[in-house]
Amino acid sequence: MILIFRFSSLIDSKILKSVFNTICENAFKYGIINTTEVLIVKRGKTMTTLDFKTLFKEEYDKLNKQQKKAVDTVEGPVMVIAGPGTGKTQILSRRVANILTNYHTSPEEIVCLTYTEAGASEMLGRLEKLIGEEGRKVRVSTIHAFCSELILRNSEIFGGQPQIISTAAKYEILKEIMDEYVIEGNPLYKNSGKRYSAKDQLLELFYKMKRENLNKEDFEKEIDEYFKMIDLSVPGDELYGKFKYSQARNGKSLGDFKPSYDNEQQKMQKLLAGVDIVEKYSNDLSNHNYFDFDDMILWTIEKLEENDGFQRNVSNTIKYLFVDEFQDTSVVQNKLVDLLVKGKDNPNIFVVGDDDQSIYRFQGVSADNIQIFDKKYKPTKIVLEENYRSSQAIIDASRELISHNPREEKVLVAAGDNKNYDYQLPILKSYSNAKDEMYGVLSEIEELIQSGVSPKEIGVIYGRNSYGEEFAKILRDNGIFVQMKENKDLFSEPFFKKIVAILKYLCQPSRNVRELRKIVYFDFFEVVLSQIAMIRNLKKDEKISIPTIAEIDQKLEIIRKKVNQSSKYLSSMYVLSDVLKSLSIDEYIMKSKEKYHLVSVLNELYKLMFMECQIHPKLTVKGFLNQLSALEEMGISLPIEDISGSPSNCVQLMTAHGSKGLEFDHVFIMKCNDGKKKSEAWPGGENNSGRFSYPPSLNGKDENESQLKEEENRRLFYVAMTRAKKVLHLSYSDDSAKTHFINEFEEFIDEVDVTESFEDCQSVEKVVVPKFSNDVLSEILGELSLSVSTLNAFLKCPLSFYFNKGLKLPSETNEAMVFGSIIHEVLEKIYISMDDSQSSELTEKTVLSLEEALKLFETIFEDKSYQLSSDRIKKDAYVRGRNIIENLYKKTGYLKDGVIAVEQHIKGIKLGDILNTKVDLSEVSEIELNGKIDKIECDGNIVRLIDYKTGNAENGKKKLVPPSEKAPLGGDYWRQAVFYYILFKNAGINISDKEILVKYVFVEDSINEDGFSETEDIQITQKEVDIVLDQIKESIMKIKQGDFNCGCGVLKKDRDNYPCDYCLQALANTAPKFENTEALEVATYQQARDNYKSLSVSKLNRFLGCPKSVYFDDVLQLSQPAGLSAGTKEKAANATLKHAPTGPVFGTAIHETMEQIYKEDLQLKEAIEYYDDSLHSHQEEIIDTMSVEELKEYGHRLLSNLFEHYIPSSLKGEHVYLEKGIRVKLEDKYSINGIIDKLEFDNDLIRVVDYKTGSAQRGVEELAVGRDYWRQAVFYNILLENSSEIDTTGKRIETQYIFLDDDDAKEGYSIHTVNVTKEDMDLVLTQIEEFWDKVNVADFTGGCGKDDCDYCRLGEFVDFQLLKENVEAQSNKKN
Repeated sequence: MILIFRFSSLIDSKILKSVFNTICENAFKYGIINTTEVLIVKRGKTMTTLDFKTLFKEEYDKLNKQQKKAVDTVEGPVMVIAGPGTGKTQILSRRVANILTNYHTSPEEIVCLTYTEAGASEMLGRLEKLIGEEGRKVRVSTIHAFCSELILRNSEIFGGQPQIISTAAKYEILKEIMDEYVIEGNPLYKNSGKRYSAKDQLLELFYKMKRENLNKEDFEKEIDEYFKMIDLSVPGDELYGKFKYSQARNGKSLGDFKPSYDNEQQKMQKLLAGVDIVEKYSNDLSNHNYFDFDDMILWTIEKLEENDGFQRNVSNTIKYLFVDEFQDTSVVQNKLVDLLVKGKDNPNIFVVGDDDQSIYRFQGVSADNIQIFDKKYKPTKIVLEENYRSSQAIIDASRELISHNPREEKVLVAAGDNKNYDYQLPILKSYSNAKDEMYGVLSEIEELIQSGVSPKEIGVIYGRNSYGEEFAKILRDNGIFVQMKENKDLFSEPFFKKIVAILKYLCQPSRNVRELRKIVYFDFFEVVLSQIAMIRNLKKDEKISIPTIAEIDQKLEIIRKKVNQSSKYLSSMYVLSDVLKSLSIDEYIMKSKEKYHLVSVLNELYKLMFMECQIHPKLTVKGFLNQLSALEEMGISLPIEDISGSPSNCVQLMTAHGSKGLEFDHVFIMKCNDGKKKSEAWPGGENNSGRFSYPPSLNGKDENESQLKEEENRRLFYVAMTRAKKVLHLSYSDDSAKTHFINEFEEFIDEVDVTESFEDCQSVEKVVVPKFSNDVLSEILGELSLSVSTLNAFLKCPLSFYFNKGLKLPSETNEAMVFGSIIHEVLEKIYISMDDSQSSELTEKTVLSLEEALKLFETIFEDKSYQLSSDRIKKDAYVRGRNIIENLYKKTGYLKDGVIAVEQHIKGIKLGDILNTKVDLSEVSEIELNGKIDKIECDGNIVRLIDYKTGNAENGKKKLVPPSEKAPLGGDYWRQAVFYYILFKNAGINISDKEILVKYVFVEDSINEDGFSETEDIQITQKEVDIVLDQIKESIMKIKQGDFNCGCGVLKKDRDNYPCDYCLQALANTAPKFENTEALEVATYQQARDNYKSLSVSKLNRFLGCPKSVYFDDVLQLSQPAGLSAGTKEKAANATLKHAPTGPVFGTAIHETMEQIYKEDLQLKEAIEYYDDSLHSHQEEIIDTMSVEELKEYGHRLLSNLFEHYIPSSLKGEHVYLEKGIRVKLEDKYSINGIIDKLEFDNDLIRVVDYKTGSAQRGVEELAVGRDYWRQAVFYNILLENSSEIDTTGKRIETQYIFLDDDDAKEGYSIHTVNVTKEDMDLVLTQIEEFWDKVNVADFTGGCGKDDCDYCRLGEFVDFQLLKENVEAQSNKKN
C-alpha cells in the first residue's frame, strides 16, 4: 500500500512535518499500513520519499540490549558508560534518528557536541544515511565550533564584529608589545638570539589568566602571601628546607636564606613582568575584537552568565543535547554544558563517556567528570560492556592494567568478529637499544605486509611525536608508506623557502646575477649544476650566454619590473600566482612525487599572505616579506594543514593521545620505557623549560599530583592497548627500564626473545650531489686560496665548499654576521697610526678616547645597521655595541698605545713555502693560504695575535679544545689559532726572535664582572702546526679530486649539533626515494567526494567551464593559490576595463545592506550607516580594489539611486524571504543547493531577485543562454520547483537580476529579467546529472579544449584515466 497525503501550501513546513509524523505513527501502530514507503504530495508536487522508518528499525534491531536502552531512553538526563569498542558512535546516531523519527522534533532542536571535527563529520554522514537530508540539519559540531557560531551570529551581544584571530596575527600583536615594553631591565629581556623565547610561556600565562579569571592584583597578593609563608616557615616545614639553612655553615647562620631564595624572587619578578605583558596583550585583542580558540568558550560562558535573556534563548533552541567523549570535556566546557540546559527541571541531556579513557588532564580535564555528572544530574545510567573490536586476550590484558586505578568496574566481553580470534596474548619484545627496536619493528611490519595484512590495519603507537618522526623516516626509506600527523612547520619547508627567495629577488631594485645563481639552483628550473658553475664568476649585471638560464633571467626580470614599477597595487597573492605560472612552477608541482605536500605548503603560504593583507591593507610583496621576517625573528612555527587523504596502503603512526577513537588489526606500542628519571616515565619526559614558575596557590597542582599523573598515564596506556583488534605487539629497548605498566599485567603477556641483530640494517644517510666536470674543477682550483673559515666549514661539511666556492651561491646575512662586522670595524679604527702608515702595518699607534670611540661606533652603526632585519634588532644591537665599547674602555689600561697592527690581511702564503714541518706538502705546494688577523700587538719579547669574538662567550670557549678522542679534528677556534700562527710565521714579517702567542677576546661575557673576558695566551706547538697542515693537505687533496660533493649528513638537531644548512640545501632538491602518488590521488579524491554534500550553481558553472576544474579546485586544491582559470584570454577580452574595481568587499557590504533594508525596513540614512559599518568591518579584506573612502562614496551614490527609483516600490515584509537557503535531492540521487538573495511572492508570481556587483556589461553577456547567469536562473527555478518548503503549483517563476553598479545606466543600476523554459530546465538538469555522474566516478578525463585553460594545461601531467580506474577498483574492493 502507498499512502498519499495532500496539504495546502499555506501550511508551515514544521507543522506539516509534525502532522505527518503523527498520522504515520498511528498508521504503523494500528497496522493500517506496513509499507516501507510513504509519499507526501504538496499541492500536486512530490515532496519526498520516506522509507527511513524501516531503515531505522533495521539498524535498531542490530543493537544489543543495553544499546537499545540507550537509544530508547529519550527523556531526562542519560549517561552512557561506553568502554572501548562498545559501539557508542552507533548509539549516538541511532538515538538522534529515533528522536527525529518518533518524537516530533525538528533537527535544528538537537545539538550534538563532539570532541573532534572528524567526529562531527562522521556523525552527520551517519545521520544522513539513516534519515536522509534532514539528518544534515542536526546541529552537530565541536564545542569550539558551536561557540564560534553563537558569537558570530550574535555580534550585537558580543560587541561589533568579532573576528577569529589567526596564529600569525596573535604573534604579531604579541611581538609589537614585547618590542615596546620588554626592554633592558625587564626580567624577560634578551638582547640577542632568542629574544622572543618567552612568547609561548606568555601565551600560556594569558590562557591561564583567562581560564581562572586572574589579574595582576591576584598575582601580587598570592606572591606576597607565598613569601610571607617562606619568612614564617620553621624547621621541619617544606618551605624552610627549600629556602633556609637548617644548620650554620660557610658563614651562614641557622635560618639564613639559601641562594634558592634569591632565585625564587627572580622567578616571581619574571612572572609579574609576564603578567604586565599579558594584560597589555589582552587589551589589544579586545580593541581589535579578536577571539581565539580558548576565547570561544570563555566568552560564550561570560555572556550566557551575564545575560539571562540570551541564556534562555540559547537554551530554548535546544530540546535535546548530546555530548560525546564526555570524559574529555574540561571544567570550562562542563560549565558551558550546564548553561545550555540551565532552567530546565529535567533536561534532555545525553552524555557518553568512559572514565577509563580520560587522558586530557593537562588540558584542564577532570578525571571525575563522570562521577560529577552523576551527582549533579542523577541520570539514567547505562553501561555498555559488549566489545565489538578486540579479542578476549587483549580485553583481559587491558582490564588487568586498568584495574590498578580507582574506577567503576566494567567487565568487557568480546562480542564482535574477533571474539573467537586465536587467544593470542599481547607479545612483548626487548631490544638492545632504541635503533634495534625500530629496525626490529620495521622487520615485523614488513613480514605482516608480505603475509597479506593490509598496511592500513597496522597501527604504530608511541609516547612522543619526535620518536614517531624518526621511525617514520626509517619506514619510508625502506619503501613502507606512512600516514601520520606530523608537526611540520611552514618556515622550515624547503618549498616555502624557495618561493620566498624568489619573492625577495623580485623586490630588489635591480638585476643581480649573484643572487640569480641561488634562484636557478632550485629544482623548479632543472638547470644542470655545471651550467650554474659556468656563471659562477659573472658580476651583478653581466649578460648570461647560457640559453636556459638566460630565459629564466628574462622571465624574472619581467615580473621584477612589474613588482617595482607598476603604478597599480599588486597584492602578494597576485604576485605569487604570477610567479607560479610565469616560471612554470605550477607544472613543476604537477610533476613532483610530493605534489600534495607542495600544494599543502602553498595553501598555507597563500593563507598567510591573505591574512597579512587583511591586517595591513594594501600590503605590498616587500611589506609581506617584512612581516614574514618579523614572524621568523620570533622563532614561531606555523603548522601546515595536510590536504591529502589517507591512502589504504599506509601504515598508521600516532602518539598514544592521537590513537583515541582508532582501531587496527595489529597494534605496535613502541618505546615502552620509563626512562632513567621518574620525570621521564612512559609516555616520556615533558619539556617544561622556560615556563613561568607560580606560587603554590596558583600552580594548579593537587596535593596528590604525582598519583593523579600516574593514574592518567595508566589510562593512556590502556587507550593505546585497546586500539588492537587481533594482535597487540609491545616493545622496549634495554637503554632504560621497561615501563612499570607492563609489570602490572605481566601474567597476560607472551614474552618473546629477540635473537636477530639489526646493526647491518642501520646506515648513515649520505647527502650527495653531482661532481663538477674537470673543466669547472680546474677553474675552482685556479682560484683557490684557503682561509681558516673555508677550512673549518669544509671539515664540518664538504658541501660548504661545493656551494660557497664551487657554485658561489650567496649566503644569507644574519644578525650575528652584521653585528660582528660592525664591532670588528670599530675595534680596528679605534687605533690610530702615529705616522702615515696603514693601520694594518705593525707600527706605533694610539687609542681614541672613549667619547671618540662611541662617536665612531655611531657612524659605523648608522652606515651598516640597514642590514639588520628589524627595528628591534637594531635597537638591541645598538645597546650591545655601546656596552662592548664602554666595557673595554672601563677596564683601566686595557686599551693602550703600542706597536700594533689591526685587520692585517696576510695572503699569498704558498703551502710549498711553509717552513719547519714534517708534513709532505709537495702535492699541494702551489695552493695559497690567506687570513685576516684582527689585531697584532708587540709586548716586549712577545708578538700576540688577537682575535675578537662576539656572541655567547661560554659557547665560544668550547671551540678552543685541541684534538681529542671526543673531538678528533679539534675545535674551530683551536684550529684558527694554529692557522693564524702558520700565516704569521710564514708571512716574512721581521719579528726577530719574538715568541708568537695567540689570544681570544670574548667581548660579550655576562659572567665576567668586566663584561668581557680573555683566554690565557695560547702557545702553539710544532705538533699542532703539523696536525693543522695535515688537515689542510687532506682537504685540498679532496678538493683536487672533486670529492666535496658528499655532505656530513647531520640533518637533525641533537645535543652537539645543529642541522647542517648545506646538507639541507642539497636535500631540498632531492625527490623522495619512493612514490605513493597513485594511492594519494585516490584517497584525496575520496576525501573530496565525501565533502561534496550538495552542488551549488557556482560549482556547476566552473565544472561546465572545464570539467577538470573540479580536480584542481577540490582534490588537489591548487586553483586558489596558483590563480588557475579556464580561458583567461577570453575573460580578459570580455572584461569592461572602464568599470570601477569595486571588488568582493563591496559586493559583501552591499548584499548585507540590502538584506537589512528589507529585514528591518531601513530608510536611506539608516541604510547608509549600516553600509558604512559593514564596509568598516570588512575593510581588512579590501585587496586590489578601490580604497575604503572611494567605496563609501560609490556605495552612498548607489543606495541613494536605489531608494529613489527601486526600493520604495519593491515587495517587503511578509511577502519576501531574505537570503533563503534551499537544498533538495533530485531523483533521490542528486543533491543541489543555493542561497537566494531575495524571494518575492507577488500574487501568482514568485520572483527570484539576485544582486550583482562588478561589471554590468559582462554581467549582461552572462545572461545569454548557456552562460553562467542564465544557468543560475534556471538552477534556482529547479530548486524552487523541487523544494518541500515552497509551493510553486500554478505559479510562475521569474528571475530578476539587479546589476547594482551599472555605470552606463542613468540610475546607477539596471534590472534584467530572465524567464526560464522547460527546455532550459531539462538542459540544466542534464548538466547537473552529468556533474554528479562524472564526479562520483572521478571522471576528469574531459576538458574544455581552450588553448589558454590552466586546468587543461596542468591536466596533461595527471593520468585521469588511471585515477578513474583506481577509484573504480577501490570501490569494487569495498563492495
